[in-house]
Amino acid sequence: MESFNSLNIVKDYVLLKKIYQYLNEITYHKNKNVWNSIVIKWIQMHNENKDNKDYLNSEYSKQKYTHIHDNIVSEELNLLLGDFIGQDLFKALFVVNCINNLC
Repeated sequence: MESFNSLNIVKDYVLLKKIYQYLNEITYHKNKNVWNSIVIKWIQMHNENKDNKDYLNSEYSKQKYTHIHDNIVSEELNLLLGDFIGQDLFKALFVVNCINNLC
């Protein structure tokens, strides 16, 4: 059984086995690195779209996330990802893309 379920919202669209396998196999101290890489990509997306009116009028332009400096366990990472994604398919795919770049 997977300890991660935060990406299940896209399970009908994306093969998650590789991602969940990666998340379940990384060492404890790398969980924060996964989160921080997602935050960095989110900030980069925000900066790249800072002059885009459609983006600035979207809900995404107002969403900010912070880096984590302490180690976190897998369950905490799963909760962070779940809170980040909510029921938003775009954000779930964003996370999938970020994690795929780490695998």
